[in-house]
Amino acid sequence: MTRKKIVLVGGGFAGVEAVIEYHKEKLEDLADIIWIDKNGRFEYLPALPELISEKVSVEDVTGDLEKFAAKFGVEFHRDTVEEVDLDGRTVKTKSGLTLDYDFLILAVGAEPTFFNIKGRENTYPAYHLDDYLKIIDALRELELSKKPRIVVVGAGLTGVEVAGELVDYVKKRSAVADIYVVEKVGKAVPFLGNEKASKLVEEYLKSRGVNFLFGKGVTEIKLDGVVLEDGYFLESNMVIWTAGVAPNSLVKNLNLPKKGRGWVVVKPTIQVEGYEEVYAPGDINCAIFDSDVAMKMAEEAMLQAKVAITNIKRTIEGKTLVKHRIAFSVRSPKSLISLGGNQAVLVYGRRFAHRGRLPYIIKKIYVEKRYMSRFKD
Repeated sequence: MTRKKIVLVGGGFAGVEAVIEYHKEKLEDLADIIWIDKNGRFEYLPALPELISEKVSVEDVTGDLEKFAAKFGVEFHRDTVEEVDLDGRTVKTKSGLTLDYDFLILAVGAEPTFFNIKGRENTYPAYHLDDYLKIIDALRELELSKKPRIVVVGAGLTGVEVAGELVDYVKKRSAVADIYVVEKVGKAVPFLGNEKASKLVEEYLKSRGVNFLFGKGVTEIKLDGVVLEDGYFLESNMVIWTAGVAPNSLVKNLNLPKKGRGWVVVKPTIQVEGYEEVYAPGDINCAIFDSDVAMKMAEEAMLQAKVAITNIKRTIEGKTLVKHRIAFSVRSPKSLISLGGNQAVLVYGRRFAHRGRLPYIIKKIYVEKRYMSRFKD
């Protein structure tokens, strides 16, 4: 049997899990895999807001992908994919590599989107590590003695977590700041669909001095504040953007079936519709199976990556493919939301939510530290 070639693009949760599963499934006996990521660094995105309050260091929340790949005998390239020829089944990179593939795994995730709002250059997006390092530099430039105002646009998971860490940042310096969270929808963490969770998040952050402006989207970002939909101008010394994500720019020009903001449509097998040899696990996709919609969560991305690897192996072996069962769905959300002050909200489904120190410990010890241990020597 001729050995197959797999090209894996992306070093986030889905990419890392694909490598682990490649080894577990002993797919190395049947196929070679080449892994490409532009940064060569894994970033534990859910913990990045805590960089603001210095609860974690860069080393705590990042991993060296080249070293990680070497542990599993996987060829790794720190490079940027610039072109994918879906018909010719080739991938071209910035460094000049041209790679043929029998199977392609697009695990490139998402990136911030500004919805064509004017003034994006006047804000600090909060998504990747480099974003947070810029936020930290900007915070250091603020004159805390003058009670600056910081506006966080978006009250989703990242928005409320950033707000909580900003409170800790200011308190640690025995200072005061006006922290505002602006959200177009009428409540915090709206996409979870859990009213109790929204209430717990809002009550706790308000008790810590955070102000919420609900029901008003941002139409323009200026150097000294934001313009809201009703024309109101909210002055600020710094604007942090957490209001939305879109698919990674790599797939924008690929002729793949897409929905919404450009999310790649996949089948329950995690194969891209119309391209049996292409898999797209994780945040890059639009996974809707049996009227259930997958959340864009790390755990969901990992499970989808496992299915992708399993199905590549089964394809090579001529076996029937397995179908992914959505575990983290919009219909039944699961989440741990840290809010600063060593507090977090545990969300399970649309009715249960609990705030306290225990959910925070679970998130830090049993989820984050346990996951990051795989990158330690």
